Amino acid sequence: MYNEGKYLYCIIEDAYERNFGPLGIGGRGDDVHTLCYRDLACVISSTPMTKYEISRKNLIGHEKVVEKVMEDYTVLPFRFCTIATSIEEIRNLLMKRYQEFKNLLRSMDNKVELGLKVFWKDMDSIFKEIVESNQTIKSLRNKMIRNIKSYKVDEKAGLGKTVKEALDAKKAEETEEIIDALRPICTDIRNNKAIGD
Repeated sequence: MYNEGKYLYCIIEDAYERNFGPLGIGGRGDDVHTLCYRDLACVISSTPMTKYEISRKNLIGHEKVVEKVMEDYTVLPFRFCTIATSIEEIRNLLMKRYQEFKNLLRSMDNKVELGLKVFWKDMDSIFKEIVESNQTIKSLRNKMIRNIKSYKVDEKAGLGKTVKEALDAKKAEETEEIIDALRPICTDIRNNKAIGD
């Protein structure tokens, strides 16, 4: 039989034990409940000592618990698949970092963390816009269309590189426009590395 651990979802301010129901990650129906130290509580459930696959189902299972707790509390969420080996390990964490967690909860009160992903839906229009607005790309493309058979591989690669640079510049410009629009209503903004288009 495998060893049991405790899956950690988030930290809240509460001095009393609370049960949130059988919402535990992994589909076993484990109760999600709190483990308290003074007026801090860690929201946990029992779990096998395993590394959960980063899948949509598992990520949603983790997020559902955090969202349920957020209905009544300010939360300090744990990273996905944070598992403690014992109750004592969790109590020690709460005890050693008590004041740090209290300060973080105070700074997070009445705030929520949101992630925003932005995609271009019509890449043909984006490429057309880049060609029309960039004279270098436009002339290279027209030259290539006229002499497609004589166009060398390195010339095609050069055109591709120039298009990529223009695409990256457009991406950076539009990212900044979005961030500027959000800045007045945000406490903090972090721009992650763009992946894909």
